[in-house]
Amino acid sequence: MYCTKCGKQINFGDKFCVGCGNNLEQHNVNQGNNQISNIIGDVEKSSKMKDIATVLMFTLGIFVLSLLFMIIYNVMHGIDIFDTESLPASITFLPFLVFLITFSMMYFKTLKKDMNRITKKQLLFVVIMSVVILAANMGMSILLDILNITISNQESAEEAFMQNMLLSGFSMIIAAPIVEELVFRRALNGIVTNTALFLIISSLFFAVMHWSGTATFVYVVSGFLFALVYIKTDKNVVAAIIAHFINNAVSVVVMLFTL
Repeated sequence: MYCTKCGKQINFGDKFCVGCGNNLEQHNVNQGNNQISNIIGDVEKSSKMKDIATVLMFTLGIFVLSLLFMIIYNVMHGIDIFDTESLPASITFLPFLVFLITFSMMYFKTLKKDMNRITKKQLLFVVIMSVVILAANMGMSILLDILNITISNQESAEEAFMQNMLLSGFSMIIAAPIVEELVFRRALNGIVTNTALFLIISSLFFAVMHWSGTATFVYVVSGFLFALVYIKTDKNVVAAIIAHFINNAVSVVVMLFTL
């Protein structure tokens, strides 16, 4: 180890440089602060890389896994591997089960921390926002009925629910809220830190991944409201998951009584 002022060799624990009298205690403090800053920077960089990987894994994986499960199903049933006509709609939920396991493991510490720090005030806000989201969805559904526009994504979900209530119900109520909030809110906010920009990108990204033609704007609104829950609860992803869970659970209950 050498003195940063005169370059003379010094020993660990020396308070002053014997060559120039430089205060080594301050030097050690500064060196320690620099090491801490470097560690924090490495952690933040590692966290951001994980968030980027999560978004890419979901965006690409949803298509790759859907194709893989389709091929496996068709091979098992002796039909053309790219035949989509005979494919059960419930198969589309299988990728969410893979993502549920993968992302829950990747963000286990985050989920545990956010679960412990959620407050009663935040939970009350989540309940209020859940009512707002449900009311907004109901209003948009009425508008779509008037305009004679169908939500293709919703129709696929209903078809899948009729084919396999257990798999579809679990995917919609449990898997989808956890996976989508970790991706569209937690991971995406780790990449896009500006709040206003994050709210816009999160809602649009959410809508694109739930593409339903003309009716896609419904998901823009839902995505924005879920992102707002995340931001207003001090970026608590568990709060956003609960709001998403309530919304999807109500939708499943409605399916039970209308199908």
